[in-house]
Amino acid sequence: MRALLVSCALLMFSTLAAAQSVSATVQPWNLPASDVVLFTFGMDHPVRLGKIDATGALTIDVRAASAATIPDTVRSQFLGRLQDNLHFSCDDRSAMGAPSDDVVARAANIFLQRDDMMSGALFAVSDTMLRPWLEDPGYQEPVVGSFWDVIYSEKEMAVTSSCTGTLTLENGNVPLAYQYDLKLVPGFNLVEYVIESIYKTDPDVMASKPSKVLVRTDTDASRIRWVVKHFM
Repeated sequence: MRALLVSCALLMFSTLAAAQSVSATVQPWNLPASDVVLFTFGMDHPVRLGKIDATGALTIDVRAASAATIPDTVRSQFLGRLQDNLHFSCDDRSAMGAPSDDVVARAANIFLQRDDMMSGALFAVSDTMLRPWLEDPGYQEPVVGSFWDVIYSEKEMAVTSSCTGTLTLENGNVPLAYQYDLKLVPGFNLVEYVIESIYKTDPDVMASKPSKVLVRTDTDASRIRWVVKHFM
């Protein structure tokens, strides 16, 4: 990939059009129109999520995204269990109470594509300070707030549960609390991760870690602040 040139623009005036549909305006934006895509099923099979036009108007409709053109043999390679496809998961994966079959794929990142080339990335956050942490959680500090990504599901499922994870430190273990309130429908779903508290560490040793997180699909997309990172 060509040398990375980064420029960030905060999307303001975000408004909720439907449960998982978003309209927003990118400021500043002085680039050609770009498609908003997911690479849930690999770089050769982008899934169109929406677009940013030449004026900077962003439209995204998660539920309208379709995997119908993805060959079954390709799609099956990326499917796994829900408990293995979330940003935060239990130590005991069975404690989550999710189905054990491989019906879920995670699109951890949202990208921009122009002229069939990846031209940037979109970060969906409630606080712009979460973007550095999402890019480098090992060295950057998280903040209390929310971030969003997209989960693809082959079938409808509902999971309401809580469980624990573990942060292992030299002076002992720290329990991490995760709560799930997920109602997935077949197709693509916008998922919110709410960081409610953070365990502070010595930043010279390791970055702090979210210690209490709520993962949910019942979300208000108007709270999203979209940050654009340009590659070209």
